[in-house]
Amino acid sequence: MSIATFQGIEGGIAVLSIGGRYNQFPLYRRGETIFAEVKGSYVKLGPLNRTSVPNITWHDIEDSFDSSDGLVVFDRHQAPVWQFSTARAAA
Repeated sequence: MSIATFQGIEGGIAVLSIGGRYNQFPLYRRGETIFAEVKGSYVKLGPLNRTSVPNITWHDIEDSFDSSDGLVVFDRHQAPVWQFSTARAAA
């Protein structure tokens, strides 16, 4: 049985606040779950701008990237998720 690995999302960027300081971080996915890479670790993005790390919040996601695999779907009230493109889902 293989485990799901972290897959980079080409052009995907999240703006995170760490202790009140804002920075941009690359986006990754593991299955349908979205993460940001912060200092060599992965932080899970959750609903209401929360993350898996208490002092880190996410504020925006760059969603204008072009991916043949799929896209990130989000609103502020739900955790962002990866949605596979219909072309890949049909394959």
